[in-house]
Amino acid sequence: MRRGARDWALKERKTDSGGAVFGTLIHQARKSGQLNLSNRGLEKVPDEVLRMYEPPQSKSEQAAAASFAVGREERWWDQVDLTKLILASNCIREIPEDLAKFGALQVLDLHDNQLVSLPSTIGKLKELRRLNISHNQLAELPGTVLSLVNLLQLRLEHNKLTRLENYLQHFEHLEELDVSHNQLRSTEESLGYMSKLKKLNLSHNSLSNLPSTVSNLRCLQDLDLSSNGLTEVPSMSGLDKLERLDLQQNKLNTLPVISGCSRLKEVYLGGNELEMLSGDWLKDAASVVLLDIRENGITVIPVEITLLVGLERLDVSNNDISSLPYEMGNMSSLKNIVLNGNPLRALRRDVVQKGTQAVLKHLKSRIADLDSSTKEIGALSATSVALETQFSKRVNLSNQKLTQIAQETVDALLQASVETLDLSKNQLSSLSPWISQLQGTLSDLNAAHNKLAVVCPEIRCCVKLTRIVLSNNCLVDLPDMQPLLCLLELVISNNRFRHIPETVYCLVGLEVLVASDNQICDINVNGLQQLPKLTALDLQNNDIQQVPPELGLLTLRSLQISGNPFRIPRPALLAKGTQSVLQYLKDRIPTQ
Repeated sequence: MRRGARDWALKERKTDSGGAVFGTLIHQARKSGQLNLSNRGLEKVPDEVLRMYEPPQSKSEQAAAASFAVGREERWWDQVDLTKLILASNCIREIPEDLAKFGALQVLDLHDNQLVSLPSTIGKLKELRRLNISHNQLAELPGTVLSLVNLLQLRLEHNKLTRLENYLQHFEHLEELDVSHNQLRSTEESLGYMSKLKKLNLSHNSLSNLPSTVSNLRCLQDLDLSSNGLTEVPSMSGLDKLERLDLQQNKLNTLPVISGCSRLKEVYLGGNELEMLSGDWLKDAASVVLLDIRENGITVIPVEITLLVGLERLDVSNNDISSLPYEMGNMSSLKNIVLNGNPLRALRRDVVQKGTQAVLKHLKSRIADLDSSTKEIGALSATSVALETQFSKRVNLSNQKLTQIAQETVDALLQASVETLDLSKNQLSSLSPWISQLQGTLSDLNAAHNKLAVVCPEIRCCVKLTRIVLSNNCLVDLPDMQPLLCLLELVISNNRFRHIPETVYCLVGLEVLVASDNQICDINVNGLQQLPKLTALDLQNNDIQQVPPELGLLTLRSLQISGNPFRIPRPALLAKGTQSVLQYLKDRIPTQ
């Protein structure tokens, strides 16, 4: 054999670590129609691949090919067209125009390369069914892709795309589209024209809205819109095949319309700005098996939650929920409920720590304690709205649009010897002196989600108070509350505090202090050290520039300080949990 022919044959046989291609792979591909060259360090599409169906040109190539074919019985009539080409996980920067010669390709996988563009000739691959160009550096697609009318799957995730072109309407057979982890700020109306789409992933972009045509995707089964900037979404009503809806980590303050989504099984709404879980919405969600509404501002779980007869997992962690409806104790399908991060007062901590079944058993045991004959105890105001007690000595005046509390209502509260009073979600601008009239019985006060600018000094008279919730108001300071020696929990999140009020440091019985989402700019360690029973401190999402190392001396079980502009401790350390953070801070205290 001539030396040139021998060298050519050896090159065909050596591994791709040197940049060439196995001759055996080319040989097998001509017989099977499939060629996999993934993860071989290729910097370009090998010439041998582009010429795999061409006869050798020079005499040396002819001789080498003849030598290589010995014993392989490769006959031209046994060759088939290439239908599957995988070049994934290489270092390819450019796809040659000649790739279009493989007109029978049905699967082309180019993911995890260094592509910044695609050849215009890609539109000639009209038989293509699956195209994966994810994990590259593409900022746009050539207009010729609109010729790929037979595509069933198009994967574009982890690129640099800023918009979806209007030619999506041409993909009438497309079943799966993934454009996650790009830089999209908007989408075209044509998004709703892909009538056969089953899976759509637009997560991890910068979308603030969606076209209303998304409701036309009647075959859609999986919709992922997580980690965007959506403040609202179009109605999902009518998407009767939708099984999974992911809207977590957006800016939604209203629940999505899901009426008619009779097959919906999984709903993710965590990390939004929701304040209410309505009973009507839960009626529409009756088929849901997994419901995630963590990290919102939800205060109440309606009894309609029991309409979710197949619910297996419920995550309501890190909300503002103080109690659960006792009827949940009969939800036999519920296997896991996550409650941590809520100011639960109606559930003992030891019950919660024992897990889901212990919580359900406790709730079920309390159903018999419900007062079946609700008692009218007074009138609210000129609107003559009835005030009713559902539980013994518990009064709920939430969401009644109250601007003030009439004296006749106060009298009724006194007559009822109220212990728990819920005034949340009204329009109260102040807590007036009438509050002192409840000093003999009141132990739990919730005035969240009002317009409170001041809290009257008379609150100091209610010495039996163990819990006060004043979140989501307009407060900048608190009156003297030093006499409230029984106070265990104080929630002042989502107000306008620039510092933790000085009076807080006098509450020697305080165990839980939640002051997140304010404008607090410092941490007064000396003040906090005056609270010997403090076990939970939440200062998330404030304007704290520096965390003093002395904070590590506190004996806290829960410390939440993420979402502030300080650089140390770093987010990776915060993610390790309270004890790791406290130890880190303690180690940074200067030695004398």
